[in-house]
Amino acid sequence: MISDDALIALKDRNPVYEIAGAYVTLRSKGGRQRGKYVGPCPICSDDPHSKDAMRFECDANKWVCAVCADGGDVIRLVCKREGIDFRAAVDRLGGVREEAPTPALANKAGIRAFRAGEPLGDVPAPYNADDALRVAWVIGWTAGRRRAEAR
Repeated sequence: MISDDALIALKDRNPVYEIAGAYVTLRSKGGRQRGKYVGPCPICSDDPHSKDAMRFECDANKWVCAVCADGGDVIRLVCKREGIDFRAAVDRLGGVREEAPTPALANKAGIRAFRAGEPLGDVPAPYNADDALRVAWVIGWTAGRRRAEAR
């Protein structure tokens, strides 16, 4: 079983735009959408270097294709592109390793916890041992709530 923290760290080490950019030529969307990239789809496009394709859009965390009507995270992209299963895709991306909890991981875990419906008062054990980790988890949980309220 792969821990959530190990998966988050794997995805942080492998941004979607970098992995997709190894398969196809992506362009920055620019403007107010910094960190967003468009281009041909690594899965369904005939010309991986098309300069006017805009069917595929991604950022560091997720991707979507308007033609395939598919999307997901970096692991799903590698699974679909390479025709391999989850474990093989994780290995292709460098494998998981247990990461020591960091404030960045605690923050992302807090966001996930809010989405999963966990109450604010229940800071999980790995993040409860250190004040900086506890604060980062609470900030993440609060950010998750603000995003949900904004929607």
